Amino acid sequence: MKKFFSEVTRILRITKKPSKSVFLMTLRVSFLGLVLLGSVGFIIQIIGLTIVTARIPRPPPDIVIMALISVAIVILAVMMYLRRGRGT
Repeated sequence: MKKFFSEVTRILRITKKPSKSVFLMTLRVSFLGLVLLGSVGFIIQIIGLTIVTARIPRPPPDIVIMALISVAIVILAVMMYLRRGRGT
């Protein structure tokens, strides 16, 4: 417990108050992230609500599996291509 308090006091001694410009930039970035995540969540909610209320027939399970496998292959191919471009 004593070590914990000494670590806390050490951290409090070396930290400093950010300048106004740094604080405002952090505030803007945080707000932008909040708006972006909220917008994505809202869009997903609207799409889900539309699918539920539209009574769209379900596709057969084998088609869904093939589509998911295709998406996974495309994602892996893009990742391998990008990794090859970095030279690693």
